[in-house]
Amino acid sequence: MDVGSGQTLSIGSKAPGHPVISRWADNPRWTLCLLSLILFAGALPILGGVPVYGDDHSSHLVIISHLVDLLRAGQFDFFAPDYNLGFPMYLYYQPLPHLSVAILHLLSFGLISITLAFNVSIILIWIAYPWAIYRAATWLSLTSESALAAACVAPLLCSSLPFGFTLHSVMGLGLYSQTFAMLLFPLSLGAFNQLYSGDKGGSLFKATALFCLLSLSHAFYGIAAATFFAIVILSRPQYLKLKAKTLALFVGATTISLLYWIIPLLSTYRYAGGWPWGGEERWQGYGLGKLLAELLSGNILDQGQLPFLTVALVLGLAIAASSWRKKPEGRSLFLAFLLFAFFLAGRKTFGHLVDVQPANLKLQLFRYIGPLHGIAIFLCAIGLARSARWLESRLRPWILASLIAALFLPLVGHLFARGGGLFHSVDSYEVKMADLQAIAKAIDSDGGKGRIYAHSKVGDGSHFISGLLSLYSQNPMGQSYGVGMHDSLGFYYLEGVDPYDEKELARYNFRYIVAKAGSQYSARQTKLNRRPFHRGAGLEVYRIAGKHGYFQTMNRSFTLSGPQKTVRKRNRTWLDQQPAPSDTGVIEFRSNKSTLSFNASLSTPPGSVLQESEAPNRYAATVTLNRPGYVILKVNYHPWWRAEVDGHEFRPLMLAPSFLGVEVDRGDHRIVFHFRNPSYQKALFALAGLFWLAWALIRRNRNC
Repeated sequence: MDVGSGQTLSIGSKAPGHPVISRWADNPRWTLCLLSLILFAGALPILGGVPVYGDDHSSHLVIISHLVDLLRAGQFDFFAPDYNLGFPMYLYYQPLPHLSVAILHLLSFGLISITLAFNVSIILIWIAYPWAIYRAATWLSLTSESALAAACVAPLLCSSLPFGFTLHSVMGLGLYSQTFAMLLFPLSLGAFNQLYSGDKGGSLFKATALFCLLSLSHAFYGIAAATFFAIVILSRPQYLKLKAKTLALFVGATTISLLYWIIPLLSTYRYAGGWPWGGEERWQGYGLGKLLAELLSGNILDQGQLPFLTVALVLGLAIAASSWRKKPEGRSLFLAFLLFAFFLAGRKTFGHLVDVQPANLKLQLFRYIGPLHGIAIFLCAIGLARSARWLESRLRPWILASLIAALFLPLVGHLFARGGGLFHSVDSYEVKMADLQAIAKAIDSDGGKGRIYAHSKVGDGSHFISGLLSLYSQNPMGQSYGVGMHDSLGFYYLEGVDPYDEKELARYNFRYIVAKAGSQYSARQTKLNRRPFHRGAGLEVYRIAGKHGYFQTMNRSFTLSGPQKTVRKRNRTWLDQQPAPSDTGVIEFRSNKSTLSFNASLSTPPGSVLQESEAPNRYAATVTLNRPGYVILKVNYHPWWRAEVDGHEFRPLMLAPSFLGVEVDRGDHRIVFHFRNPSYQKALFALAGLFWLAWALIRRNRNC
């Protein structure tokens, strides 16, 4: 192929004399429309204003609701107080999925509710998925037959390994941001392939825009796509000199677009939290033995169904390998599949060789099942298209059509069966939306300001309860399994909270516990003659005794310094000793050695909180101290918080366990904490917007 000629050799190029397959593939719209209609029919149960089923969906829905509130108030500082101890939004999590729903809701002037807009976005992505796969396949230089086969294959994947490109990830796990990546990841791969290969449809604007949109939806898939780009370049090194300028422009435009995120991320990374649970496979990979066993048994692509796609994958790999010299696009897909499988097997087999991609040092390797699925779809399609053409030359058209139907219809039936179990709302759960709204109303009517505790320790660890209550209540949840766990140190500590220890609950300003009726917690409260102030839907709401709030005065009981990982581990050890609530301390990340020293001589707090209030991105209190001490805010520390003491601005300290605090003298004081995204971040974001606007206008004028 001549570079830049605009001509490519399609993988498995069509041979003459195959009219049925060719006519079917050359007119794909009817097939794609039928496929989207089938997918839409399966998704109809969630077309409404009731929150949908899915582990993480509730978390995303609450964050979108908070984003809408901030935008309506004209605020562009994004701190989410609804989960854990609160966390900065869109620093370690990307904004495009949430922003798209917020904009849809706002542009409808509220006629489309946030929940309905969220549900509709899931359906739209799901029915557009085959179209995106088809377009990406054509950009990857697959034949029209292979492209249409890829579109038909994509929704059918069913895997034993979680977090892949499957319906279970979309609806069962509720991986909302990854659902956007399922659409944008293949398109980004195809657009870059066109750009580097010099295809006629290749466009620097398109390739850069799609990659930036992908990175703004799911950072991991941005890394995976960049890895594929490197494979494309390395598999065709003869193009590099000719395409060096184009690649430089691509990197430059991408950098300008993402600087607003990259610089803050790197500058605050040490304050990111961690996953509080173990799991060797999550971080180290599955190991080659398990990966091969799952693949050869059909479980990676065909769990619970005939291993039709697995056979097609093996055939596609063989075709791509056999055309190694002639078809560079097939070579790229072959190498990408092997590399993502290598990462997925992980350090359990290959040690630190997998860290040839440096980002893997900070990534959960089990997530590479998604990129592996994305590449496998195209390889399956290559195998299916070649098989169909071979059969067409030997079978009558009606026999071939019957055979295709016999193979695909059971897969479609299995897809519908899975969809029937996954496409539904929380009203199919034992606790319905109206029940959660009633619980939230009872809590808000009680008048207390504090966090709500809902966890498996009290019998209701459901995401719907621990997530959606903060959607309907004015009080935040104290813990979430979804958004925020990676950027909140507080999540690490909250996982160890004992709901039976009211001193510990007060430390985190838990005011309410939502327990399952008949649970061990409920039985214990009955023995203590404590009655819930609200009952409903099998749940009971208890009020935690005592007066406490988000603010508290403290003595300086210890100092803890060192690298973040060691500090967190030592602080957890300290927390497990269950000290008195007044025992807190200053955390400093400043050296390679951690120190831990106690001073328990002062156990009485140095003062009291007279009044406190809260608003978006802001907490305020009036305090009085009879001796110098600390005033702490029971909200997760982040360096973007600022404090004012009697009108004078201070940088807050990080107090254990991951709280904000300031040191003050004796007397009466007015303390205000406010969260502000850095001005330079907002300027970089505006610069990126202006850059894309100018680029679009230049392109438009040139086209004119």
